[in-house]
Amino acid sequence: MSAKWISLSAMVLLLVLLTKVMKQKSGGGDIKLYLSLSFALGFFLFGVVLFATLILRWIHGLIKREGVRGKRFALCCYLAPAYILTLCVLAVL
Repeated sequence: MSAKWISLSAMVLLLVLLTKVMKQKSGGGDIKLYLSLSFALGFFLFGVVLFATLILRWIHGLIKREGVRGKRFALCCYLAPAYILTLCVLAVL
């Protein structure tokens, strides 16, 4: 049980650091979704899901021919497909 709290604390620290470094704020719903998923999955598996989320956003940007830099977008739209994709890949492996 304590490993989940450590994972949640690490994720909170990571999100605070990213907010300070990037000088952009994420929406309140996004943060709640990230933290609850990191608590449920653990830090490492959530990192894999978050990486898949960013890859999906990048692919969507390529298809729509729009850049990612300087634009705000909600990652929660990409998080569910990335979560499903990650669990399917892990089930196959």
